[in-house]
Amino acid sequence: MAELEQAQAQSEFRYGVVSKQGGRPYNEDYCTVHDYSLRRNCKYLCFMAMADGMGGHQAGDVASSVAVQMLEQYAGPTAFSSNQDFEQGAEQMLWNAFSATNSHIHDLGEANPEHEGMGTTLTCALIGFEYAHLAHVGDTRAYTISAAGIQQVTEDHSVVGKMVTEGLLTEYEARTHARRNILTRAVGPELNVEIDLLKVPMQPGDIMFMCCDGLYSAVTAGEIYQALAGGGDLHSACDRLVDLAITNGSDDNVSAIAWRMPPGEELSAAGGRRVARHEPAATGTGSLPRWASALLMLLVLCIGFAIGWGVGAVFFSNKTPAKTTRTTAPLSTSPRRSNSSSASSPTSTGPAEGNELAKGTAVVTTGSNVNLRETTDSTVQQIVAVLPNGCKLKVISGSSSFASGKSWYKVEVTDTASPANGKKGYVAADYIKVP
Repeated sequence: MAELEQAQAQSEFRYGVVSKQGGRPYNEDYCTVHDYSLRRNCKYLCFMAMADGMGGHQAGDVASSVAVQMLEQYAGPTAFSSNQDFEQGAEQMLWNAFSATNSHIHDLGEANPEHEGMGTTLTCALIGFEYAHLAHVGDTRAYTISAAGIQQVTEDHSVVGKMVTEGLLTEYEARTHARRNILTRAVGPELNVEIDLLKVPMQPGDIMFMCCDGLYSAVTAGEIYQALAGGGDLHSACDRLVDLAITNGSDDNVSAIAWRMPPGEELSAAGGRRVARHEPAATGTGSLPRWASALLMLLVLCIGFAIGWGVGAVFFSNKTPAKTTRTTAPLSTSPRRSNSSSASSPTSTGPAEGNELAKGTAVVTTGSNVNLRETTDSTVQQIVAVLPNGCKLKVISGSSSFASGKSWYKVEVTDTASPANGKKGYVAADYIKVP
């Protein structure tokens, strides 16, 4: 019991999460941190995410909370099978999660007049033993704090953020600019959204810090560094920064989250299998020298080849090989970094909305990241798959009415190039068409 309490205290000391109403009548921010570093054989060390909702009371609250909760479902502690699986798949998983979240919040906004046009900023980090993988939309910020100082790693997707990047405004001028609250990207308002994917090196003792515009518009990067770099309790440090922003006159909700990489010896204990991969292979007095092992393996291969050639010659001497044709679908070598589609869409007779499609009709999706759902109820987060533009489908039942008056079709994926081939679910009629 004492060991459990000590581990919990150690974990809590490593991170901080603080969100306050600030100068607003309600809080539209939503943020969380999950520290996995003390778990046995953890696949990665930390999940952290922050969202700052937009669209007014309730709408902003819903958008930010739904966004972070959906990411938590995608990126739980069992989302990856190993450290290696995490490093290879974290970026793709984040892109899929952000795309599905954007589509879901967009559907919620269209289905409910009170939530129309709602959206949220969204920044998420999955931190492994060497790198942090981030996905980012909006003007919530992520910083790294290390012995070298503080560095902003995300770009502000806002009107003033672009002006600062282009040298038209200073950081100080941007903090009080009249258009500082206007976003150029957000999760939810549009069907498609461009997603920034980042990979940031992390060393033992480094800190990943996220905050909303309500904090960094009233607190400088130097003040953030001073509060976090001292090596103390991160929760207290975040609390001080939030209170400082409110004292300095922030007129917005104020949120801050931080997480510190464990010391090197703790990383070795948490990722023992990973560390072992970097150790040289053990050699003993009974092992063969490397040159002898290589020569022996070459000899075995030569004998195997000779035997195989002889058997093959006898077996196939009286047979004519049949001619075969194989079609291989092109493989994607990296995740797409934007939802904007540059490929030409198939010729279409138009969206299926308003045009009753018979059972068995072949259709294709009309936009990127179309959700294939288990149910037509968009308030239920049950997404079977996220389908790309032009994905081939077959209608297996007629349209059904939705709460907003839209039509949905139950379909089966018939696209052999898609990982979702053979899966069944519902797609909104707006997002399919007859090719």
